[in-house]
Amino acid sequence: EIIQKTIKKGGDANLMKAARIIHSLDGSDIDLCIEIIRRTDNQKIINQIDSNIYTTGVVSGEYGIAQAYENKAKELEKYKIDKNERVRKFAERMIGSLLDSAKRERQHTDEEKQLRKIEFEG
Repeated sequence: EIIQKTIKKGGDANLMKAARIIHSLDGSDIDLCIEIIRRTDNQKIINQIDSNIYTTGVVSGEYGIAQAYENKAKELEKYKIDKNERVRKFAERMIGSLLDSAKRERQHTDEEKQLRKIEFEG
């Protein structure tokens, strides 16, 4: 509620404050992040939102980070048809970025598994 009030006040200072608060709390409340994107073209704020969305918290399993990125990409899908062009472009860019990162994470994990297998088998 406090974050929503700060976002509604608008202005770059308030929006950056809200973005940093989101990051410190859980980092990835995508709906709140999108509300900030809706209100600014400031690249520093957008970069903070990018960082917020990439924050995963604790993940588990060998593909945990990749799955977290893929889930965030799915969560952003609904914004690809938003009325706000800034939001649509942001969602499309972030979905592509998250899916690329997920792919790289999976490849890295597979390479690590293969190396461990080779080391184990000698």
